Amino acid sequence: MLYQVVHTIFSTLGVVFNAFMMFLALTKSPRIMRLCSVIITIKTATDIMTSLINAFVMMRIVTDGIQVFLIPSGPCIYFGPVACYAGHMFMTCFLEHNLIWMICSYVFRYYILYVRDPKARTLLLTAFCLSIPSFFHMTIWISFFDLKTNTIAPEALGLDESYPIVLTGPLIYYSTLTVHVQLAITACLVLLTYIWLRDVLLNYSLRMGGVTNDTKKLNRVLVKVRKKTYDKTSK
Repeated sequence: MLYQVVHTIFSTLGVVFNAFMMFLALTKSPRIMRLCSVIITIKTATDIMTSLINAFVMMRIVTDGIQVFLIPSGPCIYFGPVACYAGHMFMTCFLEHNLIWMICSYVFRYYILYVRDPKARTLLLTAFCLSIPSFFHMTIWISFFDLKTNTIAPEALGLDESYPIVLTGPLIYYSTLTVHVQLAITACLVLLTYIWLRDVLLNYSLRMGGVTNDTKKLNRVLVKVRKKTYDKTSK
């Protein structure tokens, strides 16, 4: 019971906070920040979907070192094992898309800084195109799901009737392993992209700072020259 309560609380907070951030991005952002508001809106929409699906499945991932067991405890149990597995896979899909979009947001910042401002339509189209491979990948895994080979009785794991569905089998093992490896790789790419963009911004700031200092020195020299000229003229 405590597990469900914790999931419900965090999922609700995720939906509320991200919905509030989306509202601010859509209604309170100045016109000059329109592109940033689009990026934030896409990011918050992904977070909202992740929170909703998490509340729907409330999945536990358990392993004995040989097999992987998925034990849902959310409302998906009333819709059957297929709904629970599909919800779990699509939640993972949104998590991966979330990380991919973080990488894209970093790249867009570089693009805005050194190339030009992309159109809002370009951002939306990019987000849509990036989501297609993940959804297609998850749909393939779901299409291979079989009730006979991918479910076992809860009693086999010593569970009571509060956990009526337990998913296991080769499909569960390989799909869980694959998507979590993908998440780990994508998370590493996010970190590397962040480090790269941080260096780019630092170098850009140093260059801009150098130009500013040179300009200040030039202004000081011009002021001194003008002052000396004024003093000579007044004498």
